Amino acid sequence: MTLSRKEVERVIEAYDTYNGIVNAAAQDLPFSAITIKKYWGRAKLETAYEKDKSINRLPDERIEKIFEAHTTYKGDTSKACKHLGVTRATIIKHWKRENLPIDPPNDNTASLEERVI
Repeated sequence: MTLSRKEVERVIEAYDTYNGIVNAAAQDLPFSAITIKKYWGRAKLETAYEKDKSINRLPDERIEKIFEAHTTYKGDTSKACKHLGVTRATIIKHWKRENLPIDPPNDNTASLEERVI
C-alpha cells in the first residue's frame, strides 16, 4: 500500500502517541500494522518490540514448562500445544532455540489410543 504524503505524516506523527506499539496504532488508524511498521521503519523509528524484545516474551516459568513438554510429549508439538495452551509456532520457536528435535517420525506401531492421546 502506497500512502499519500499526508497519510505518511499521519503515520509518523502517531509514533509518539502509541509509544511505538504498532498493533495499538493499527487499531486506531485506517492502516494495517504492516503498513505502519513499514513507514516507521523508513523514518528510522524503532517499534516498541524492536526496542525491547522482552515485551512479548513469555514468563520464564512458562518457557520452562514448554521445555519440559518436549520430554513429556516426546517432541510432539501438537500434543504439547494442546496441553499447554500455546500455539504450535511458540513451541517450535522455543524448542528450536535449544536444538531439540521436533515432531517424531510417524510411528505406525503406536496403538490407536496412543495416536489419539
